[in-house]
Amino acid sequence: MHHLARHLFRRIADDGDPLTGYLSVVSAAELLVRPIRAGAADLTFMHAFLRSYPNLHVLPIDLDVALQAANVRALPKLPLPDSFLVASATLAGCEAIVTNDEAWYKRLGNAFPALKWVYLSAR
Repeated sequence: MHHLARHLFRRIADDGDPLTGYLSVVSAAELLVRPIRAGAADLTFMHAFLRSYPNLHVLPIDLDVALQAANVRALPKLPLPDSFLVASATLAGCEAIVTNDEAWYKRLGNAFPALKWVYLSAR
């Protein structure tokens, strides 16, 4: 795990820290693919992590999120799954998006200037 991601997850789990984590249900689905392929033990671990990690909330998709995702997708022509991530974050009032996709900020920074884009570089 990237050292900054590890740091953020420690802060999110700390009840004394005001940082709260939000995860789109799209990201949750992506996180479950590899454990499903690996077997029951890995799936059980990831499922428990997503359901019970302190101060981490999985954001559902509803019609409001779908409308916002369509707006996001229409502007920078972002793929639909990525549009759902940005839509979920903006509607939840997130201040920052953490990503390992360097292109996100380049493509979306001007369209969403209020969001901070935290890039987890491969280094």
